[in-house]
Amino acid sequence: MKLEELEKSQGIEFPELFRKIYDTGAMEWMTQPDSWIDEHREELENAHGTFMWGVEVDWEPLLFDEIEEEQDYISEIDGYTLGEEYTIVPFAHTEGGDIYAFAYKDKEFIDIILYRSDENDIISYGADFEKFLTWQMCFAVIVEEQEIDEDIIAHAQYLNDEHKSMFENKDIELIDKTMNEIEEEMDNSDEDLLNKFYKIED
Repeated sequence: MKLEELEKSQGIEFPELFRKIYDTGAMEWMTQPDSWIDEHREELENAHGTFMWGVEVDWEPLLFDEIEEEQDYISEIDGYTLGEEYTIVPFAHTEGGDIYAFAYKDKEFIDIILYRSDENDIISYGADFEKFLTWQMCFAVIVEEQEIDEDIIAHAQYLNDEHKSMFENKDIELIDKTMNEIEEEMDNSDEDLLNKFYKIED
């Protein structure tokens, strides 16, 4: 499934940066079946810019064909049903069953969220996909202690000039500072997002 088909079926548009990365070809693997990925695995691993390959995070992007299945799962969770005005479009998941998703109200993009299955709650990463991606890469370098290698540098090309340069310059102090600043912004929200997006089933 291509991104345009997915957007049409959902009646939404993905965030601009997500679409720009897709247009580079870095997400081609996400449009393909598992058999194609297995066949081209070595090529994908060596490409460095293959979206989120080689970046040490705790999640992996969903194949576009997997999104609707994950969407069915997240539309009804533990006694809650998604409100009619909201659309939740998953784009990644963790091994533990947590789901990263884009949230829309009346088909307009409003937030990047993480549904944590064990806690049965939702946290917000804000509505800036560039900042979300920057934070993930900072986390890989600072917390996971990933070397700033070809994969990190290739993914830095998707970021704004300020964020890109700190990876290219291997400025660990600035990367750490940026990660903490973004975390502080995320932690400022104490809104109950589960009850914002969902209603209790009758």
